[in-house]
Amino acid sequence: MDTRRHPEQMQVNARRVAETLKRRPPDLVLASDDDAVREVVVPYLKHTATPVVFCGVNWSAEGYGLPVANVTGMLEVVPIRETLETMRRYYPTANGSIRGWQNDEAKAFVARTLRRPVVAGDDFIMPIAVYGQTKVAREQGEWAAQTALQIPGEPSRPIFR
Repeated sequence: MDTRRHPEQMQVNARRVAETLKRRPPDLVLASDDDAVREVVVPYLKHTATPVVFCGVNWSAEGYGLPVANVTGMLEVVPIRETLETMRRYYPTANGSIRGWQNDEAKAFVARTLRRPVVAGDDFIMPIAVYGQTKVAREQGEWAAQTALQIPGEPSRPIFR
C-alpha cells in the first residue's frame, strides 16, 4: 500500500487491495505495519477462512481485536526499557529526551552539547546516539514468512506479481 511515502493514497490503495482479494482470493496474506492491518486485515480478512500473518504492528494488537482464529502475528515493540536499564548501569543519574524534535537541529544540538549519552530505541535516532537497542524490520518479515510456511495447505497462486 506504500502508506509511508503516500499517506494520502491509503484509503484508495486499501480499496484496491480489497477488490483484488475479492477477485482472486488468496491462500494466505502477509500484512506488514499498522496501516495494512487497520485498513485491509480488519475490515476484509478478519474472521474469514483466509489465514493472515502480520508483522510491524506497534505495541499491541488489542485495538484491532487481534489475534483471532485466522490472524496471528508479531508486535513491534521498541526495547526502550531494556535500553534504559543498560544505560542506568553505566550512567545512573542520566535521564530525559529532546522535546520538539527537529532532526537537523537535534543533530547540531547534540554535536554541540552532548555531555550525557543519548540512547535510541529506533534506528533513525542511531546517528546521534551513543547506544541503542532497536528493532530490525527484516527480522520481522523473515519471522512472518517462516510462520506462513508453517500454516497447513499449499499455496496455489501468488496474489501479486
